[in-house]
Amino acid sequence: MKTVDVAAMNALDHDDVKELRASGKHRQKYRIKIIQRFMRWQGSHKEIWQGQGSMSEESIAINRQKVFGRMLMGFGAFANFFLYQAFLTGIYNYRNRELLNMRRVPFVAKVALSTGVSAYMCHLLYTDHLYDADLYRVALKYRPEYDQEFQSNK
Repeated sequence: MKTVDVAAMNALDHDDVKELRASGKHRQKYRIKIIQRFMRWQGSHKEIWQGQGSMSEESIAINRQKVFGRMLMGFGAFANFFLYQAFLTGIYNYRNRELLNMRRVPFVAKVALSTGVSAYMCHLLYTDHLYDADLYRVALKYRPEYDQEFQSNK
């Protein structure tokens, strides 16, 4: 789990987040939902970030998250291959007995299982990395432009 400055996140919150009378975990999920909406929105509005220059704090926070996502895609493919090779192929020279005869399991099922496990791990890492005070600050700055729920509650 990534270390997060919760006091900084609390100071940035809009009124709808401050009014949540739930636990910290519920607020964290709500904040992550806000950041996820922002990350989807900012992909289609690239002209905003190009006009600011590559060294602005907003561009750096967004690009850091994009690069992390791309790295996870590459490492996820790498992990998928090794999960399949390590656990889902039958290495009969070194094992006396297997719990499941992997020769009888269809190839598609084995690849689907290893892909599902590596995708789940990458999704958890990406979601954990989203919860960042800098990215949250940028998401809140542009929230009136992409969040219809926030606009209607204003």
